[in-house]
Amino acid sequence: MSSAVSSFSDSQSQIVKKTDESMLEKMKSRLTLTSLSENMLIENIIEPYLTVADIICFEVVFKMKILDKLRSIHLGSIKVTDIVVIHLTDRCNNLKMFDLSDKPLITDKSLHAIQHRMEHLEMLNLQYCENVTDEGIAVLSRGLPGLLMINLDDCHAISDLGIISLCHSCHSLQSLDLSGCQRITDAAIEVIVMTNPSLKILHLNRCTRITDFSLQLIGMGLQELVSLSLSSVSHITDNGMSYISAGCNSIARLNISYCWNVTYDCFVKLCTQCPLLMSIIVYDCTVFDNPVNNRELENAVESAFCRESDSIDENEDENEDEDKSE
Repeated sequence: MSSAVSSFSDSQSQIVKKTDESMLEKMKSRLTLTSLSENMLIENIIEPYLTVADIICFEVVFKMKILDKLRSIHLGSIKVTDIVVIHLTDRCNNLKMFDLSDKPLITDKSLHAIQHRMEHLEMLNLQYCENVTDEGIAVLSRGLPGLLMINLDDCHAISDLGIISLCHSCHSLQSLDLSGCQRITDAAIEVIVMTNPSLKILHLNRCTRITDFSLQLIGMGLQELVSLSLSSVSHITDNGMSYISAGCNSIARLNISYCWNVTYDCFVKLCTQCPLLMSIIVYDCTVFDNPVNNRELENAVESAFCRESDSIDENEDENEDEDKSE
């Protein structure tokens, strides 16, 4: 026990150098060897990136008795490391949603732990987890066949290899956010479309290697797509967008901001050919600089709206007739 206490004392001295001393002093009275010893080696506490948030989470994890009943965890803005994630996975085996967004200190170690112990997980948010790599995503996906949503926004280390591995293992994806993953190319989009044809939400903002070929694949293969975000995908043109307007009949939300090669004709087609379209985000779009184009586009939108309204009215009349006949 004396050696364990000595190790613990050494670890505290390291923590003090990296954390706020006043906050640490307030916690010393609550932090005990008992609360840290269950299912872990004391030397694991000597961690170069251990934070006060880690210590707080340890206190919570080891004292709560109902963690196996939790279905959702959101760690907020606290900057935890792999240690906390690993021990949460030990005790939260029935989790459905795990939000690890804005956790730049976690690595592939956390994804390994999730893969081994959270087989029921359906939603995982890894936004801004910049140390997560293709290897971690590949391992993660093999243990989560029921995954429905994953957010990899600004996970800069992720490339086609990670996404291809993910999609080959997870065939029920409904929402996929790859915004800011600038190593993603058309090759990854091809596998996404092939393996997850029922995808509803796809965000590719700032994926600058994506071309019209990806839009062709999306338009031909993702007929159930409801939301598509392509902000700052600078290489796409009207040619690629024509596949979206022709094939994605369920599209309701579209973001093509800063897509400078998309012209006025594209907007008209979208408004006239996508009957369920409710929102188009078009920041910094030069086609609206021409007043004539604006008036014509307004007419196209009004015409599409009237057509949709007439369709709704016809459906309501048909329902009323059916009710009367019954």
